[in-house]
Amino acid sequence: MADTCSIVVCGAAGRMGRRIISLARDEQGVEIVGAVEAAGSDKIGRDAGTVAGVDPIGVAIADDYAALAKPGTVTLDFTAAEASMDNARAAASAGAGIVVGTSGLSREQRDEIEKLSASMPTIIAANMSRGINVLLSLVADAVARLGRLRLRNRRDPPQSQEGLAFGHGHSPGGVGLRSRGTGPGRSARYCARGHGR
Repeated sequence: MADTCSIVVCGAAGRMGRRIISLARDEQGVEIVGAVEAAGSDKIGRDAGTVAGVDPIGVAIADDYAALAKPGTVTLDFTAAEASMDNARAAASAGAGIVVGTSGLSREQRDEIEKLSASMPTIIAANMSRGINVLLSLVADAVARLGRLRLRNRRDPPQSQEGLAFGHGHSPGGVGLRSRGTGPGRSARYCARGHGR
């Protein structure tokens, strides 16, 4: 359906995955078409709704994201760094959109996802909190106005994902929340049209 956003939830049995499933199942215009957990999880084969603590939704949790990645789907990835990388590669190969909300990505991993994002709609966020992302935007604006901030040479470099996002946000044109493969308003149109091109 052109007016339905088809989503795949990676990390479906985790805290964020369960919350997304419980909210999305009742959201008009959103259809959960896939749920993924790590191979060997005891949740494989179980209904994603049941695992999320709500009524069954008719989607069994699988362990093969690549089989679910398709053009016109949006993947919400809240897994571990290595799994997110595998999922981003599979999404790019399939032409699926992806939102990466996983913490712990190294600079090299973030750089690779940024390169992959040239072929797919992508959002990368170190933290999904609206307040953190507003703050990241304000910090980026302050840096642009005040000059480049140097965090690399600190004796006590930031360790939290928010701290790393702030440091990453000081690069030219960068903030912790990244969106690639989309133009203004294109993310919303991605689901409305059922495709990402």
